[in-house]
Amino acid sequence: MAGFSPILPMGGYTGLKFLDRTAEKQRIAFEKSPMMAREVQHFLENIASADTPEKLLSDPLLAKVALGAFGLEGERGKKAFLQRILEQGTDNREAFANRIADGRFRKLAKAFGYGNAGGAPVTDPRFAAEIVARYREMQFEVAIGEQDNAMRLALNFRREVPEIVAALTEDADGWLQILGQQPLRRVVEAAFGLPAAFAQIDIDRQVEILQDKATQLFGESSARAFGGDDGEANIETVLRRFLAREAASGPAGLSTPAARALSLLGGGGAGGASAASLLLARA
Repeated sequence: MAGFSPILPMGGYTGLKFLDRTAEKQRIAFEKSPMMAREVQHFLENIASADTPEKLLSDPLLAKVALGAFGLEGERGKKAFLQRILEQGTDNREAFANRIADGRFRKLAKAFGYGNAGGAPVTDPRFAAEIVARYREMQFEVAIGEQDNAMRLALNFRREVPEIVAALTEDADGWLQILGQQPLRRVVEAAFGLPAAFAQIDIDRQVEILQDKATQLFGESSARAFGGDDGEANIETVLRRFLAREAASGPAGLSTPAARALSLLGGGGAGGASAASLLLARA
């Protein structure tokens, strides 16, 4: 996001905790960036007129915010595909969005509701505000990912997995939903120490392996381990393991522009953190 550069002085789980402590100030600076302000204003002022999927997708800025709110900004070129997703909605079990493994499309179709019984809520100010809030959150993660993609994947995992668990039906254990989203799959595969060839084996066998790994770590075989009283702690365990493996594969966190700037300002360790605090205080 032009005009905003996140402060990430270190990678790994320590870097994630630094981001947790400074996120509020960093988000304020991010949301003040001219590009973000322009996109949000355009969406709020024009979404009420987008009463069909075609109108939504024909407006570049409306489409950018709508898709970006669900992590689908990279799909903007697939207009016919997206129009089919939106037109069919999610009420019908055979709707296109319900037959795609990637749950982000289903969330998009359900939220905009063009093909559902209630219709599209595009004239409701509360709907517009909700989409804008999602967009800001997702784009903040995109900006983080431009400096440290592992950090973006960690933030995405924290946000998406509890939603998946909360929506599980009684006979589902959640692993298929997680495997269906590549960013989530990458996190669990790394956290559980699975080889690259894991994705090539039979899907039922993949689920069995994840169940075994989860049982060893959490005493619970299903992804429901990421919900309930221990859910937050279990998610952090996964992220700690994931980020440790990512850090071991390369010094990503130490090569970020922010890290280099902080090393010049105050060196590593506490000095770097103090410099980061000073920069954030001025944001």
